Amino acid sequence: MSTSATAVPAAVLRAFPALARQLDASPVPAKVLFVHDDFIVRAGPTRYSREVFSDPTAAWRTFCANNFRADDPSPPEAASLPLHEWNTEFSWRPIEGPSRLLDDAQRRQYNDDGYCVLPDVVPPDVVETLIAEVDRLERIGEQRLRGMQEGRAFIARADEITFTTHIVRNSPFTRRFYTSKLFCDLVFDIIGPDVRLYWDQAVYKKPFSPLPFPWHQDNGYTFVEPQQYLTCWVALSDSDESNGGLQMVPGVHTLGTIAHRRTPLGYVCYDETPATAQSLTTKAGTIVCMSGTTPHQTGPNSTGDIRRALVAQFVPEGAVAITREADGNIVRLPTNDPIRQFPIIAAGASVG
Repeated sequence: MSTSATAVPAAVLRAFPALARQLDASPVPAKVLFVHDDFIVRAGPTRYSREVFSDPTAAWRTFCANNFRADDPSPPEAASLPLHEWNTEFSWRPIEGPSRLLDDAQRRQYNDDGYCVLPDVVPPDVVETLIAEVDRLERIGEQRLRGMQEGRAFIARADEITFTTHIVRNSPFTRRFYTSKLFCDLVFDIIGPDVRLYWDQAVYKKPFSPLPFPWHQDNGYTFVEPQQYLTCWVALSDSDESNGGLQMVPGVHTLGTIAHRRTPLGYVCYDETPATAQSLTTKAGTIVCMSGTTPHQTGPNSTGDIRRALVAQFVPEGAVAITREADGNIVRLPTNDPIRQFPIIAAGASVG
């Protein structure tokens, strides 16, 4: 198998002579970002490179993983992704145990893939009450949306996709839901001992909605620092590829926020679905936890039923939202509105 003429760390060449014979380069300092069965992606002094190897030694993958793989492995397509202009010093902080809620596999998946799935954690009666609360508010919002030009307001489109924001301001039950032990334990495991609610909304995909909600990172909408916050996608109905279920790109979360562009359907970081994308099938009552830096999208709803989901985002105490005003001035806004950005835990204890 042919190889690129880029360098591999000297220790690798010494350990695997067969690999050394295939590479025509001198060793330079490097960090391996991703190790696969037959290639590595590496960050060199000035650029990313993809190096293909063919070595019969089964220990090759283990050697690289133990000695050169970074704590933030990224899939191969990450090598060509431009970063957000404000993403200059991001470093993924792995979540560690012991955990109050997550098991070892969920914690490992969150670190490796940027998301994990918690099935059946919201009881059916709670799901039913949440639907009743949100339906009431969603109907009011959609009626207002129908009165707007072309029945839309940026990403919201009447009878297709609606975003009902700040539900906690008008639903004491939903506020109690986000301050329950379930979320207290969850945010402690993923963020730490001092956490606030940053944003909450419901997203409804209406029957026979033909368009996707395109590939994005949540931090590609409003840039939050620290970037590594938590988004919880709460399934209020069963979802899969037929009705606008979640699709995720694992591994890219370790890069931090990548560049997005604004389109009529929303901010977009991928024009086409990456080969590594994973489609999720979730039952009502499931929570999908993802980093604010995890790329995801939802597809069209080709069914005759509404696909319902809640979205709640949680940030560590002291987080700021960074925006650019019309005059170009950059503003750092606190995330501590007492009505809708209230504390969930402080010093590890519930304050709800």
